[in-house]
Amino acid sequence: MTTRTRRRLLITALVVAALVAIGWLLTPRIDRRLVGDWVNVDPTAFAAWRTFNADGTIRYASDSTNTLPPGGGFWSVSGKTLIFSQRSAVPFAGGGSIRRWVYDIINRFRLGPGIEHYTILEVTPDTLRIQSHSGAPLEVYRRKPSS
Repeated sequence: MTTRTRRRLLITALVVAALVAIGWLLTPRIDRRLVGDWVNVDPTAFAAWRTFNADGTIRYASDSTNTLPPGGGFWSVSGKTLIFSQRSAVPFAGGGSIRRWVYDIINRFRLGPGIEHYTILEVTPDTLRIQSHSGAPLEVYRRKPSS
């Protein structure tokens, strides 16, 4: 093999490795079991419903009457911790997970405002139980039936 051929193979291998690394970083860190629409069993105290999207975005309503405008943000999972964030970072405002990766590192040192952490207690095809790290009561959700 000539030096020129080795150089081309090395450059090709580095480009492929860079593309794989970028693809891995852009993949949202989500738990596929949570993706879908969830309705709160007790909507008077917490979000009446939450919709977890596969792209790492979330929509929710804070009351069952829908008199308040629905909220939104981003979500990710780290182990048994469910993380909600209201912030997005340019250029990944569409929910790319590089933002979440950076936040994961920062959150190991401090918790910033606008980030909520929950422990996932139970996830079944029909039930989601989460407990806020802030000490709020347990939240129980049922999966919304498909229409």
